[in-house]
Amino acid sequence: MLFFLYQLNQQLQILVKEVILLYLYLVLLHFLFQILLLQEKAYSFALEVTTSGDYAITWPTSIKWEGGSAPDNTASGETDLYTFITVDGGTTYFGKKALTGVS
Repeated sequence: MLFFLYQLNQQLQILVKEVILLYLYLVLLHFLFQILLLQEKAYSFALEVTTSGDYAITWPTSIKWEGGSAPDNTASGETDLYTFITVDGGTTYFGKKALTGVS
């Protein structure tokens, strides 16, 4: 029983760390988009996302995606690369999933 509780505790610690990292990624992404909103120039950047679970990314509504809607995430442990460009200082972004499932 003690071993089971130890394993459960270890798994919960890993889960908490993953949730915290996901939250930090989302906060940093939010601030990146907000900082670019303050500019009146064209900018582009790439964002590398490696998933560690079945999480969905909620993207800002200011992104206009290739194909009309945000792409799906790949499987856990895979890496996706997204590219973004704005030509109006961040009011609108054009987004594209440049690489899918890179491991």
